[in-house]
Amino acid sequence: MVNMNNNIEKCLDDITNYIINSYEYKKCIELKKIINNDNNISNLLKKLKKSNNKDEIIKELKKYDIYNEYNKYLDIINSKIDYLKYELDNYFNNICN
Repeated sequence: MVNMNNNIEKCLDDITNYIINSYEYKKCIELKKIINNDNNISNLLKKLKKSNNKDEIIKELKKYDIYNEYNKYLDIINSKIDYLKYELDNYFNNICN
């Protein structure tokens, strides 16, 4: 059992490393730092969390290229994660059925 747990842990580490070592993930981290240092964007993001009228704030945020670029890379990362989930689901479904 211990060996199986080690193997599973190794595989999960490999999957995690695949994501965090990707260009898109690194770019997201870099852009997030820039966004956090931009008072205008940071304030809009804070308002977004508290607001009931999110559409207007999102329209304002989309005026910033850095915000759009960050979202582009974040979407790519989320797609990779979704793909991994899909593959894992298929793998387990094939084993169990």
